[in-house]
Amino acid sequence: MIILNRCFPIFMVLAWIYSVSMTVKGIVLEKELRLKETLKNQGVSNAMIWCTWFLDSFSIMSMSVFLLMIFIMHGRILHYSNPFIIFLFLLTFSTATIMQCFLLSTFFSKASLAAACSGVIYFTLYLPHILCFAWQDRMTAELKKAVVRAWGSPRHVLPLEGL
Repeated sequence: MIILNRCFPIFMVLAWIYSVSMTVKGIVLEKELRLKETLKNQGVSNAMIWCTWFLDSFSIMSMSVFLLMIFIMHGRILHYSNPFIIFLFLLTFSTATIMQCFLLSTFFSKASLAAACSGVIYFTLYLPHILCFAWQDRMTAELKKAVVRAWGSPRHVLPLEGL
């Protein structure tokens, strides 16, 4: 079970790399094809465009959170945890991931480059968690979203499971 304690965060990050890449690619492709300007000319506000992207990404990531919950709870990985709390934990993380996708999409103008780089950047932002695990005295890297989620799993959720 110590292995699960170390591997659970990396599996969570790997579960969303494809979704991050495709979300950023879609947003940048819309920018590349100038569809956003076309929508604005037709009277659609900028806030409505971003809300649509959020709802689209949130629905896709919610399905993956739901499937992940089925594997976690029925695979007897976390027997003693409240499934609703774990679901909210993962849903909150997916919301923060969508916001990170929005941020990453502003740095690119080509969709293919955005898709390739966003997955790499997303994974790279997780890597400070490894250093935090090694140097538990220093917690400055916990300010990053991926590190906080990865740090929260083994320290707060898994000990309650007796792992």
